[in-house]
Amino acid sequence: HETKPQGDLWHQFRDVPVYSVLPADRPDDH
Repeated sequence: HETKPQGDLWHQFRDVPVYSVLPADRPDDH
Protein backbone atom coordinates (compact mmCIF):
# COMPACT_ATOMS: atom_id res chain seq x y z
CA HIS A 1 0.00 0.00 0.00
CA GLU A 2 1.14 3.55 -0.60
CA THR A 3 1.75 5.67 2.50
CA LYS A 4 0.70 9.29 2.23
CA PRO A 5 2.21 12.10 4.37
CA GLN A 6 -1.01 12.98 6.17
CA GLY A 7 -3.55 11.20 4.01
CA ASP A 8 -4.21 8.17 6.20
CA LEU A 9 -3.89 10.28 9.32
CA TRP A 10 -6.42 12.77 7.99
CA HIS A 11 -8.85 9.96 7.18
CA GLN A 12 -8.43 8.51 10.66
CA PHE A 13 -9.08 11.90 12.25
CA ARG A 14 -12.07 12.42 9.99
CA ASP A 15 -13.51 9.12 11.21
CA VAL A 16 -13.22 10.37 14.80
CA PRO A 17 -15.60 13.09 16.04
CA VAL A 18 -14.00 16.52 16.38
CA TYR A 19 -15.21 16.99 19.95
CA SER A 20 -13.39 13.77 20.78
CA VAL A 21 -9.95 15.21 20.07
CA LEU A 22 -10.65 18.65 21.47
CA PRO A 23 -9.97 19.28 25.18
CA ALA A 24 -13.00 18.65 27.37
CA ASP A 25 -13.44 22.24 28.46
CA ARG A 26 -17.17 22.27 27.77
CA PRO A 27 -19.41 21.17 30.67
CA ASP A 28 -22.03 20.20 28.06
CA ASP A 29 -19.93 17.20 27.04
CA HIS A 30 -19.92 15.96 30.63
